[in-house]
Amino acid sequence: MRGDTRDASPRRSTADVQAQHPARPPGAQDSNSELKNESLLQIHSAVLLFGLAGLFGKLLPQGPALIVLGRVAFAAAFLAFLLRRRGLPLLPEGGRELGWMSLQGLLLAFHWVVFFHAIQLSSVALGLCCFATFPVFAALLEPVLLRERFRPAALPPALAAFCGVILVARPPGGELGNLPAVLSGVLAGASFALLSVLNRKLVRRSERGTPGVLPAGSGVRQPGDRGLPGDTARAKPGTAFGASSSAALSLSFRQDLAASLFLLPALWLEPVPPGWRDLGLLILLGVFCTALAHSLFIAGLRRVQARRAALIVCLEPLYGILFAALLLGERPGAPLAAGGILILAAAAWASWNRSETA
Repeated sequence: MRGDTRDASPRRSTADVQAQHPARPPGAQDSNSELKNESLLQIHSAVLLFGLAGLFGKLLPQGPALIVLGRVAFAAAFLAFLLRRRGLPLLPEGGRELGWMSLQGLLLAFHWVVFFHAIQLSSVALGLCCFATFPVFAALLEPVLLRERFRPAALPPALAAFCGVILVARPPGGELGNLPAVLSGVLAGASFALLSVLNRKLVRRSERGTPGVLPAGSGVRQPGDRGLPGDTARAKPGTAFGASSSAALSLSFRQDLAASLFLLPALWLEPVPPGWRDLGLLILLGVFCTALAHSLFIAGLRRVQARRAALIVCLEPLYGILFAALLLGERPGAPLAAGGILILAAAAWASWNRSETA
């Protein structure tokens, strides 16, 4: 009987329990809580900077290709400076890794070009809301590209996001005037989802075939990825982020560098050459809203669970819409607000489901 078994077991004194599980020092728990709060602040700051980036599509008179070229070029320069200080190589070894780097850079360039194109065609709010569909696309792409079992839980968020996109594209009683911008924004979300899923695929391949690969975040705002192909070097002890985050920053640098190479023709094709004010804005966009944001986000992932970080990422459109209202005077109408709420709820739902099974 259960009662007999319980009574027969030896009873331990309070002293024995305390000896096996000594109490933490009085200040240890407070210190750990402070570190977690610092990490949460880092992630929120990063997401806020990412949301602020959309405003540059309205502040700069240049086309989206030149805006993205400035963004990735200045971001790559800043990340290269950080990586050299850690003594890490900037480029991967081997042609296969360079090929993957080129593909990732091409996807990143396309993603940001169509993202800024959507904002320039409409508003910051519409571009950010349509881009926010990316967790839904990622949940649908992962079973195909990663050969995972399809999860029926991915269907309700996809349906909710689809309804939100329809509401944004064609308000009740209205016309399809927003359709080109909506298509560009949804393409931005789909291409970013494809990029993040490819990163996970590369991580899994490297973990199977390359010994000594560093664990790391994706470097593109996707918590949960754990490696970087082609990197076997270790970060110097005492660096600010350590080996894991240095590998993630390497991934961000390589994608930004490859994207800037693909976008170089924009220097000759752009009808509006940038002035000094435009160059200053591009430096802010590349260094603060891209490179620094990536660094803060990766640093914050050390003490924040992937599920919580994924939900914080869903605040990016809200931060961007708030900044657009305060700085640009943009006020989203009722249909856009309703569709945006549907899309953001679907994105949070999909992110929760993905991080739960990660």
